[in-house]
Amino acid sequence: MKEINELLRQRKDDLNKVIHKCRQFLAKAPKGTLRAVMIRGRARYYYRSHKTDRNGKYLNSTKRALAERLARRDYYSAALDAALKELGAIDALLSVRTVCLYEDCFDKLTKARKLLLEPLTETDADYAKRWQEEPYEGKAFYMTDPDYRGPKGERMRSKSEVIIANILYSLGIPYKYECPLYLENGKVVYPDFTILNVRTREVIIFEHLGMLGDEEYARNAINKINALILSGYIPGRNLILSYESNTASLNVEAVKALLKVLAM
Repeated sequence: MKEINELLRQRKDDLNKVIHKCRQFLAKAPKGTLRAVMIRGRARYYYRSHKTDRNGKYLNSTKRALAERLARRDYYSAALDAALKELGAIDALLSVRTVCLYEDCFDKLTKARKLLLEPLTETDADYAKRWQEEPYEGKAFYMTDPDYRGPKGERMRSKSEVIIANILYSLGIPYKYECPLYLENGKVVYPDFTILNVRTREVIIFEHLGMLGDEEYARNAINKINALILSGYIPGRNLILSYESNTASLNVEAVKALLKVLAM
């Protein structure tokens, strides 16, 4: 809900900029309107000083600037009218939304009443809790595998993954470690992290490419990323990538910057 409000406010900002630009031009725009027609494949422009003037006065090439200003006047007038109507509609919607959302009614109930009821819509917090508690069988560990521990006590394979898990945990972003993902080609992969955007309830894959200096590892990682992309996981949309090699360590601040967007 907060995301929708933010989008509406951003749209308001855009509309106000357009309205200001249109009004600035229209305050100094020439009077009259433009008649524009195509005759034998060529554009012809005519200046109409009054609504009753059906044909208008022909504007030759030396009057091109006037034709452009008249065209902009008509265009900006229509855009201004549309922008003002849309702005009014957004203001009306925001005023309703700030009074009370039906989703908020359950939260305002006393604890005793909540025990008697089920909310009409599952809250974001309840949804996130249920999502995290869904059971799954992760990728198997062997005796020779490292034993690092994440913030929830889960076993992990590298210090960098623990760092990423701690960032996710500190930002309050729900995650699952090495949760199986079934690709469109029928294969199963185990992404490092499957995370949840609580606001949109969208699942996002986070892959840490931690040994890019190793040729075999890099080849396998490229194949895995390509398979994810072909299954609809697109970098920058629902696939997050971080990188590391034997000469370039994990950039913690870069990871935080990638993930803070989800926590806002």
